[in-house]
Amino acid sequence: RMTPASDENHQKAKSRIAEITPRLSREQLDEIVLREAKPSSEEQYQSAVALFETERTKSLEVLIKLYRTLPDSDPVKQKAREFVAKSIPAKQPLSAARELYLRGYQLKDSDPEAAKQIFRDVMAMTSPDSEEYEKAKNRLAQLEHEEKDKPAANPPEQISVLRGTKRILKYASPIQRVALGDPSVLDVRTIGNDSLEIQGVSRGTTTLLLWMSTGDRITHTVTVK
Repeated sequence: RMTPASDENHQKAKSRIAEITPRLSREQLDEIVLREAKPSSEEQYQSAVALFETERTKSLEVLIKLYRTLPDSDPVKQKAREFVAKSIPAKQPLSAARELYLRGYQLKDSDPEAAKQIFRDVMAMTSPDSEEYEKAKNRLAQLEHEEKDKPAANPPEQISVLRGTKRILKYASPIQRVALGDPSVLDVRTIGNDSLEIQGVSRGTTTLLLWMSTGDRITHTVTVK
Protein backbone atom coordinates (compact mmCIF):
# COMPACT_ATOMS: atom_id res chain seq x y z
CA ARG A 1 0.00 0.00 0.00
CA MET A 2 2.93 2.36 0.72
CA THR A 3 4.67 2.05 -2.67
CA PRO A 4 3.65 2.67 -6.31
CA ALA A 5 2.94 -0.32 -8.54
CA SER A 6 6.16 0.32 -10.50
CA ASP A 7 8.33 0.04 -7.37
CA GLU A 8 10.45 -3.11 -6.99
CA ASN A 9 9.38 -3.56 -3.36
CA HIS A 10 5.73 -3.31 -4.42
CA GLN A 11 6.19 -6.19 -6.86
CA LYS A 12 8.09 -8.27 -4.28
CA ALA A 13 5.34 -7.76 -1.71
CA LYS A 14 2.65 -8.70 -4.21
CA SER A 15 4.56 -11.87 -5.18
CA ARG A 16 4.97 -12.80 -1.51
CA ILE A 17 1.24 -12.36 -0.90
CA ALA A 18 0.60 -14.64 -3.86
CA GLU A 19 2.86 -17.31 -2.30
CA ILE A 20 1.05 -17.33 1.04
CA THR A 21 -2.45 -17.11 -0.49
CA PRO A 22 -2.32 -19.78 -3.24
CA ARG A 23 -6.11 -19.97 -3.47
CA LEU A 24 -6.24 -16.45 -4.91
CA SER A 25 -5.77 -16.13 -8.68
CA ARG A 26 -3.41 -13.50 -10.09
CA GLU A 27 -6.43 -11.53 -11.34
CA GLN A 28 -7.99 -11.53 -7.87
CA LEU A 29 -4.70 -10.44 -6.32
CA ASP A 30 -4.31 -7.58 -8.79
CA GLU A 31 -7.88 -6.52 -8.02
CA ILE A 32 -7.13 -6.45 -4.27
CA VAL A 33 -3.90 -4.47 -4.73
CA LEU A 34 -5.56 -1.93 -7.00
CA ARG A 35 -8.47 -1.50 -4.60
CA GLU A 36 -6.18 -1.01 -1.63
CA ALA A 37 -3.99 1.45 -3.59
CA LYS A 38 -6.91 3.81 -4.22
CA PRO A 39 -6.26 7.19 -2.55
CA SER A 40 -8.24 7.86 0.61
CA SER A 41 -10.61 10.83 0.80
CA GLU A 42 -8.01 12.66 2.93
CA GLU A 43 -5.29 12.04 0.33
CA GLN A 44 -7.58 13.28 -2.45
CA TYR A 45 -8.37 16.39 -0.38
CA GLN A 46 -4.68 17.15 0.30
CA SER A 47 -3.80 16.68 -3.38
CA ALA A 48 -6.58 19.02 -4.48
CA VAL A 49 -5.53 21.69 -1.95
CA ALA A 50 -1.90 21.44 -3.11
CA LEU A 51 -3.08 21.86 -6.72
CA PHE A 52 -5.15 24.96 -5.99
CA GLU A 53 -2.49 27.58 -6.69
CA THR A 54 -1.49 26.16 -10.09
CA GLU A 55 -4.71 24.57 -11.39
CA ARG A 56 -7.52 26.31 -9.55
CA THR A 57 -10.40 25.00 -11.67
CA LYS A 58 -9.32 21.35 -11.48
CA SER A 59 -8.71 21.70 -7.74
CA LEU A 60 -12.21 23.12 -7.15
CA GLU A 61 -13.70 20.39 -9.33
CA VAL A 62 -12.17 17.68 -7.10
CA LEU A 63 -13.12 19.44 -3.88
CA ILE A 64 -16.73 19.99 -4.96
CA LYS A 65 -16.97 16.32 -5.94
CA LEU A 66 -15.64 15.32 -2.49
CA TYR A 67 -18.19 17.31 -0.51
CA ARG A 68 -21.02 16.23 -2.80
CA THR A 69 -20.25 12.49 -2.77
CA LEU A 70 -18.67 11.72 0.62
CA PRO A 71 -20.94 10.55 3.46
CA ASP A 72 -21.68 13.03 6.24
CA SER A 73 -19.67 10.84 8.64
CA ASP A 74 -16.44 11.54 6.74
CA PRO A 75 -14.72 14.65 8.21
CA VAL A 76 -13.16 15.37 4.80
CA LYS A 77 -16.62 16.31 3.49
CA GLN A 78 -16.83 19.34 5.80
CA LYS A 79 -13.18 20.28 5.17
CA ALA A 80 -13.75 20.27 1.41
CA ARG A 81 -16.92 22.36 1.75
CA GLU A 82 -15.16 24.91 3.94
CA PHE A 83 -12.16 25.16 1.60
CA VAL A 84 -14.39 25.78 -1.41
CA ALA A 85 -16.42 28.41 0.47
CA LYS A 86 -13.22 30.14 1.60
CA SER A 87 -11.66 29.97 -1.86
CA ILE A 88 -14.60 31.62 -3.63
CA PRO A 89 -15.00 35.09 -2.06
CA ALA A 90 -18.52 36.49 -2.10
CA LYS A 91 -17.47 39.22 -4.55
CA GLN A 92 -16.06 36.69 -7.05
CA PRO A 93 -18.64 33.88 -7.38
CA LEU A 94 -19.29 34.60 -11.06
CA SER A 95 -15.60 34.39 -11.90
CA ALA A 96 -15.34 30.94 -10.27
CA ALA A 97 -18.59 29.85 -11.93
CA ARG A 98 -17.24 30.90 -15.35
CA GLU A 99 -14.08 28.87 -14.79
CA LEU A 100 -16.09 25.81 -13.85
CA TYR A 101 -18.46 26.31 -16.78
CA LEU A 102 -15.54 26.40 -19.22
CA ARG A 103 -14.18 23.22 -17.67
CA GLY A 104 -17.56 21.54 -18.17
CA TYR A 105 -17.73 22.78 -21.75
CA GLN A 106 -14.31 21.24 -22.44
CA LEU A 107 -15.49 17.87 -21.07
CA LYS A 108 -18.96 17.75 -22.65
CA ASP A 109 -17.87 15.50 -25.54
CA SER A 110 -15.13 13.39 -23.93
CA ASP A 111 -16.76 12.91 -20.50
CA PRO A 112 -20.43 13.98 -20.54
CA GLU A 113 -21.15 12.61 -17.04
CA ALA A 114 -18.41 14.77 -15.50
CA ALA A 115 -19.60 17.76 -17.55
CA LYS A 116 -23.18 17.33 -16.31
CA GLN A 117 -22.01 17.35 -12.69
CA ILE A 118 -19.96 20.50 -13.30
CA PHE A 119 -22.94 22.28 -14.89
CA ARG A 120 -25.02 21.32 -11.83
CA ASP A 121 -22.31 22.79 -9.60
CA VAL A 122 -22.35 26.04 -11.62
CA MET A 123 -26.12 26.26 -11.17
CA ALA A 124 -25.75 25.63 -7.42
CA MET A 125 -23.30 28.50 -6.97
CA THR A 126 -25.04 31.14 -9.13
CA SER A 127 -28.33 33.01 -9.10
CA PRO A 128 -31.12 31.69 -11.37
CA ASP A 129 -31.27 35.06 -13.12
CA SER A 130 -27.54 35.10 -13.99
CA GLU A 131 -26.11 34.38 -17.44
CA GLU A 132 -23.87 31.62 -16.05
CA TYR A 133 -26.82 29.82 -14.49
CA GLU A 134 -28.80 29.95 -17.74
CA LYS A 135 -25.85 28.73 -19.84
CA ALA A 136 -25.15 25.84 -17.46
CA LYS A 137 -28.84 24.94 -17.34
CA ASN A 138 -29.08 24.84 -21.15
CA ARG A 139 -25.92 22.76 -21.52
CA LEU A 140 -27.13 20.30 -18.89
CA ALA A 141 -30.51 19.97 -20.63
CA GLN A 142 -28.76 19.39 -23.95
CA LEU A 143 -26.53 16.62 -22.54
CA GLU A 144 -29.47 14.92 -20.83
CA HIS A 145 -31.50 15.08 -24.06
CA GLU A 146 -28.62 13.55 -26.05
CA GLU A 147 -28.25 10.80 -23.47
CA LYS A 148 -31.99 10.02 -23.64
CA ASP A 149 -31.96 9.82 -27.44
CA LYS A 150 -28.76 7.79 -27.64
CA PRO A 151 -29.53 4.12 -28.35
CA ALA A 152 -28.56 1.78 -25.55
CA ALA A 153 -25.59 -0.48 -26.25
CA ASN A 154 -25.41 -4.21 -25.62
CA PRO A 155 -22.54 -5.79 -23.64
CA PRO A 156 -19.40 -6.70 -25.66
CA GLU A 157 -19.09 -10.05 -27.44
CA GLN A 158 -16.12 -11.11 -25.28
CA ILE A 159 -16.91 -11.15 -21.54
CA SER A 160 -14.80 -12.20 -18.57
CA VAL A 161 -15.74 -12.82 -14.95
CA LEU A 162 -13.80 -14.11 -11.93
CA ARG A 163 -14.73 -17.46 -10.46
CA GLY A 164 -17.20 -16.98 -7.60
CA THR A 165 -18.10 -13.42 -8.60
CA LYS A 166 -21.20 -12.01 -10.29
CA ARG A 167 -21.71 -9.53 -13.10
CA ILE A 168 -24.84 -7.81 -14.43
CA LEU A 169 -25.35 -7.56 -18.21
CA LYS A 170 -27.94 -5.05 -19.44
CA TYR A 171 -29.32 -5.09 -22.99
CA ALA A 172 -30.93 -2.54 -25.29
CA SER A 173 -34.08 -4.62 -25.83
CA PRO A 174 -36.06 -7.32 -23.93
CA ILE A 175 -34.65 -10.86 -23.81
CA GLN A 176 -36.90 -13.68 -25.04
CA ARG A 177 -34.69 -16.75 -24.63
CA VAL A 178 -31.28 -17.69 -23.23
CA ALA A 179 -29.05 -20.70 -23.96
CA LEU A 180 -25.82 -21.56 -22.14
CA GLY A 181 -23.14 -23.86 -23.55
CA ASP A 182 -21.56 -25.19 -20.34
CA PRO A 183 -23.43 -24.76 -17.02
CA SER A 184 -20.44 -26.17 -15.13
CA VAL A 185 -18.48 -23.01 -16.05
CA LEU A 186 -21.12 -20.32 -15.70
CA ASP A 187 -24.43 -19.77 -13.91
CA VAL A 188 -27.01 -17.45 -15.52
CA ARG A 189 -30.31 -15.97 -14.36
CA THR A 190 -32.54 -13.25 -15.79
CA ILE A 191 -33.25 -9.96 -14.01
CA GLY A 192 -36.37 -8.25 -15.31
CA ASN A 193 -36.79 -8.51 -19.06
CA ASP A 194 -33.60 -6.83 -20.28
CA SER A 195 -30.79 -7.95 -17.94
CA LEU A 196 -28.82 -11.07 -16.99
CA GLU A 197 -26.82 -11.91 -13.90
CA ILE A 198 -23.87 -14.20 -14.63
CA GLN A 199 -21.70 -15.90 -12.00
CA GLY A 200 -18.41 -17.68 -12.57
CA VAL A 201 -18.59 -21.27 -11.36
CA SER A 202 -15.31 -22.79 -12.54
CA ARG A 203 -12.42 -21.72 -14.75
CA GLY A 204 -13.06 -22.15 -18.43
CA THR A 205 -14.82 -20.70 -21.48
CA THR A 206 -18.41 -21.13 -22.61
CA THR A 207 -20.88 -19.68 -25.09
CA LEU A 208 -23.92 -17.64 -24.07
CA LEU A 209 -26.71 -17.16 -26.64
CA LEU A 210 -29.60 -14.70 -26.38
CA TRP A 211 -32.66 -14.25 -28.58
CA MET A 212 -34.06 -10.74 -28.34
CA SER A 213 -37.59 -9.38 -28.82
CA THR A 214 -36.33 -7.49 -31.89
CA GLY A 215 -35.52 -10.80 -33.61
CA ASP A 216 -31.77 -10.36 -33.15
CA ARG A 217 -29.55 -13.11 -31.76
CA ILE A 218 -26.59 -12.13 -29.58
CA THR A 219 -23.63 -14.44 -28.98
CA HIS A 220 -21.17 -13.99 -26.12
CA THR A 221 -17.98 -15.87 -25.39
CA VAL A 222 -17.63 -15.86 -21.62
CA THR A 223 -14.33 -16.66 -19.91
CA VAL A 224 -14.25 -17.51 -16.20
CA LYS A 225 -10.83 -16.83 -14.67
